[in-house]
Amino acid sequence: MPLVPILPPSTAPLADAPATIFDRERRPTMDSRNVQQAMLRFNEASKMPLMDPQAMAAPYEALGSVGRALTQTGSLGMTLAIKKQEATDKRLINTAQSAMDQAAIDFKAWQAQNPNAPESWTSEAQRRAQETLKPYLGMKEMSEAAKADLKLIGDVWQKQFVSGTDLAATKQTFGLAKQSYLNRANTAYIKGNRGEGDATLNEAVSGGYLALPEAEAHRMDGQVQATSVQLEQLRAESDRLLAMQDVNGARKLWQNAQVPTDITQPKFEAARKNALTDIQYRHAVGEDLRAVSFLADTDPTKGVTDLEDPWKFPNLNPAQRANELSKMRVAREAAAQDEVIAAKRAIDLLPADKIGSATVDGLGINLKQATPWHRAMIEDSIKAKQGKVNYEERFLVLSAAAGGFQSSGDMDKDMIAAARIELAAESLPTAYRDKVMQRLKDAQGGTGEAAITGPAIAEATRLAFEGNAFAEVNKPVQVDGVNVVRDPQKIGKTETETQSLFGIDLLWPDKGGAEVKENDGNPVVVKEVDPLAKAASKDKLEAAIKQLEKEAKMPKNKEWTPEDARQRMFQIMLENGATISPQDIDSQPTNPLLPAPGAREKAVNLEDKIKSYGY
Repeated sequence: MPLVPILPPSTAPLADAPATIFDRERRPTMDSRNVQQAMLRFNEASKMPLMDPQAMAAPYEALGSVGRALTQTGSLGMTLAIKKQEATDKRLINTAQSAMDQAAIDFKAWQAQNPNAPESWTSEAQRRAQETLKPYLGMKEMSEAAKADLKLIGDVWQKQFVSGTDLAATKQTFGLAKQSYLNRANTAYIKGNRGEGDATLNEAVSGGYLALPEAEAHRMDGQVQATSVQLEQLRAESDRLLAMQDVNGARKLWQNAQVPTDITQPKFEAARKNALTDIQYRHAVGEDLRAVSFLADTDPTKGVTDLEDPWKFPNLNPAQRANELSKMRVAREAAAQDEVIAAKRAIDLLPADKIGSATVDGLGINLKQATPWHRAMIEDSIKAKQGKVNYEERFLVLSAAAGGFQSSGDMDKDMIAAARIELAAESLPTAYRDKVMQRLKDAQGGTGEAAITGPAIAEATRLAFEGNAFAEVNKPVQVDGVNVVRDPQKIGKTETETQSLFGIDLLWPDKGGAEVKENDGNPVVVKEVDPLAKAASKDKLEAAIKQLEKEAKMPKNKEWTPEDARQRMFQIMLENGATISPQDIDSQPTNPLLPAPGAREKAVNLEDKIKSYGY
């Protein structure tokens, strides 16, 4: 509102107003100035002394401060209470939102576990949303305003959550319907029913579950699959007919097969052409394999000979021939060992007066599969029956063979070599046999002393008994001062190598496969054993072996290699008076259990040893 100016008060006496204004009649006046002055002096004299009002108001000011403090304290408490409620509301709202997020995560996990039930997704989402919000909307700790905010937030989230789930359920339902059509079509194509598969895809397209380009892509895949199934069925049936030697039936099967009229027709035509071309060849291969199998059952020795001949069984490829040859050798070894066992039974049944004159051929056993090695085992059994076997010497030889065993990489050859050592060891006393078998086991596993000293002991044994290292054990047989000779024996064949002309194998003979004889095919000097020299060699060999094995166990020699053990064995033999020449090291053994030349590079050359067995 506007301010009204206030005039300052004045003590000046009023001027006499014109008499005409107030009264037309002039009044008499009184002079009261003296009286007034006296009153003024009286007032001045009666004035009280001045006092300090603040001193009197101080207690009231203190009371006012207390009041103001109390008022301010009440206001602060109110503020704190408001802030506390706000924090509680924020915390509960945030907790509720976290629960909403977790509920969404848990629901997705549930969806992944129930992909084939989309019709229940929406109701489950609605139930979970209500269960998630209900505890928070009824909390007493939350203010009404916060509850209103949370309800608004919850309604928005629930609507989005449920509507999103409903949309996903709709997509999943259509996706499952689409997949059911594809599965149905795929099953039909797998069965080779192209018509049903095509009709199923057409139905899916007309129902809007599958786009036409996608349906065509699946149709092409299904046709390829149907053709593949048809070809597999034809091949299986063709194989069955060929196994029954029904060549004409297999040929008619392919000729009368229904040719597809879709994109796979060229593939089917090419497969049928190849199958018809291959039927005759496969039949020929089957004939060869059946002939080989017959020989394995009746005469594996002839089977080995025929398989080593590249002109026999011409339809077998090199891999098939090698595989069948390996199996044939195993069959021959099994048959030969059966003959050895039968011969040993015959020896045990010999009358006492017939033992002294017994011979291998006189036992009445048909040794059709036995190799020279097996015949030698039978002869040793006869000598054992006659009491002419030196078991200590045999133990040394077999122990050397067992310790020098090393895999050739051919499982069948290794099995044959190990089986022969085991068969030969059966004639030893139990203690010796157990030592030989343990040494063989260690050598096969690459463990124990045999892994280090075995090859060296094997070579030393050969040099002692075959190379006359310690004494002239094997002396030439002479008649009238002339050495007696014999024809060289077959010891194997050279490795066969397939050759071809213009890429055709049949136009050029294979290289190799030539017969290999001992002593390069020259006459072989017949030798006889000097018993005294052999006994002396045995004693020195035993001493050398014991010394080598003792040194191998020393801590300083724990890093020995087989070559270190071999060099040390040669030194020990030389120290005991042995004479070893390069010719002795490279000489061929006559005992098939002793290592062949090349042992210094390879502990025991099993390939050469197998050849010496008669392979």
